[in-house]
Amino acid sequence: MASRELRRRCERLGVPTDGLLEKEDWERALREAEERAGGSGATTAAAAAEDEEEELRQALLMSEETADRLIQLPTGELLARCSARGISTAGLSEKREIVAALLGEERAGSSPTPPATTSKPAAARGEADAAIVVLAAFQQRFSCHEAAEDSLDPSGGKVLLPHSCLTILAMALGELPATLLLRLTFHESSVYVSVADFIDDEKALSLYRADAPPHPPLHPPPPWVNGSLAAVFVPRWVRSSLGCAKGAPLQLAVVSLPKATALKLQPHTDGFVAAVHAQGDDVREVLTSLLNRLTAVGVGDVLSLRLGGERHAVDVLGVRGLPAVRCGQPGPAGFDVGAALLAADGAEAGGGVSVRAACIVDADVELELVESCESEGRAKRARAAAQEAAAHTAAEASRAADACSAANGGGGNVLGADPQVARETEGLSEREKRIAALERRGLR
Repeated sequence: MASRELRRRCERLGVPTDGLLEKEDWERALREAEERAGGSGATTAAAAAEDEEEELRQALLMSEETADRLIQLPTGELLARCSARGISTAGLSEKREIVAALLGEERAGSSPTPPATTSKPAAARGEADAAIVVLAAFQQRFSCHEAAEDSLDPSGGKVLLPHSCLTILAMALGELPATLLLRLTFHESSVYVSVADFIDDEKALSLYRADAPPHPPLHPPPPWVNGSLAAVFVPRWVRSSLGCAKGAPLQLAVVSLPKATALKLQPHTDGFVAAVHAQGDDVREVLTSLLNRLTAVGVGDVLSLRLGGERHAVDVLGVRGLPAVRCGQPGPAGFDVGAALLAADGAEAGGGVSVRAACIVDADVELELVESCESEGRAKRARAAAQEAAAHTAAEASRAADACSAANGGGGNVLGADPQVARETEGLSEREKRIAALERRGLR
């Protein structure tokens, strides 16, 4: 039985849930409550059928929900739907916030003290994020710390979480996916990673102390929320891509991503291409071995790829994926026919549509490597220099053709002279030219 169902039954029987962290604790408390109530197998079966009926009803409601429809419902009904789906309403003071929680939209500036997660299988809104499904979002901000190279692959796409987070994730999701995908967000920047391991909380605290500077100012230790240590330990490139300092608070969400079909990459320097060719003739094999250290990639990521003992920064310019083929989904990942039909119009040659992020685990990915930022900047500067030289040449030619230009001084040109008059007086002596000028002015 999933942890979410256990929790719902405990609440229905009035079983206090404070201090119940492990799944075995929920099962034991539920059995004791049923024995005290004189429950039987028939009672348990009836409760299971009732739970299944409620889940089907909520699924039907979710398929019809929009922001406009929900805002018209009474607040009591909105709160009842949140309770049925395990969505925490702590800290939600306005009706629009409850609607946002039901639709799976993250609240800006949410309080760090409500319960640790909000479970809601809903797709993030907006065209750019349409293929990203948020399975569970932590309301508590996680402090970000850099993991030592001996504890985590510095060029990999995996992070470390405290073991106390495992229980809360299991309760929120019911069943952990084969590949647990996380979205780390700092302000407007996001990076998609997976979990390398859940480490002991004491070890997590020792990693925090190792990452903390030896002298003040010392960033605060990770907070404890509902028995969970809210800290995440990341490779250096993840923190650099997010643009956050040590100990910065991150938003953490469990997501499901489409399977990747194509990536567009741009190295920062020409040295990356030279390093790739130095590894062998098969460029695709070299790039594949580098990207296999990652789990998911997103547009805007700045990857740190190590080749020949050197690190090379590579920008992710574009990602294509299959929204119908999901990764990071609890249980067997099926084929989403509806998503496939919606994405068919936007598909191009090579398969897939443009997405914000995608999972590259067990994916056949087409790689496009464009010219480096260094080469692009050099070409841009050359074009600017050529345009400047052409403009200078044109200006010089214009000045040379202007009879009144200072460049043509000493040539006997008269400021404001009429070319027609110059042709008529050509061949005349200076005295005859002055007489002709007086006649034109009516002075003679």
